[in-house]
Amino acid sequence: MIKLLAIAITGLLPLAVQANPVLLMAEEQGCHWCEKWNDEIARIYPKTAEGRTAPLRRYDLHHEKPDVIFLGPVHYTPTFILVRDGREIGRIEGYPGADFFWGLLAMLFRRAGISPDTENQAGMALPVPAGPETGADAAFRCVSACLWQANPP
Repeated sequence: MIKLLAIAITGLLPLAVQANPVLLMAEEQGCHWCEKWNDEIARIYPKTAEGRTAPLRRYDLHHEKPDVIFLGPVHYTPTFILVRDGREIGRIEGYPGADFFWGLLAMLFRRAGISPDTENQAGMALPVPAGPETGADAAFRCVSACLWQANPP
């Protein structure tokens, strides 16, 4: 009962008051790439470590103004904005497909110093998959290499 009350109260607080990370999704009506993200990711996102760490909050780019200090204006939809303590700490502009999305999100978390919640809802550690590289691993390697080539150390 207390847990349900805490969840209800947290949902009512403005984003600026929440200390935990939140992933904002800027979207607009008729956005093809927003629909593609909805079809491929939306149902599973809350069940992932990333989704538990930074729950998704959606807003309409043209009709809502979240109480967040942005690093700059949002021009494209979808744009995924990682927010902590009411401030943007990074973003992904556009939706490049499922494999690249997970890799870019992992980079965003790493750069922000956020470690995804690796426990399930029962409080037990989730198994770490062993074996071949996942699509997200490959996407991260590819994006990292591309970023390094564009901005060598």
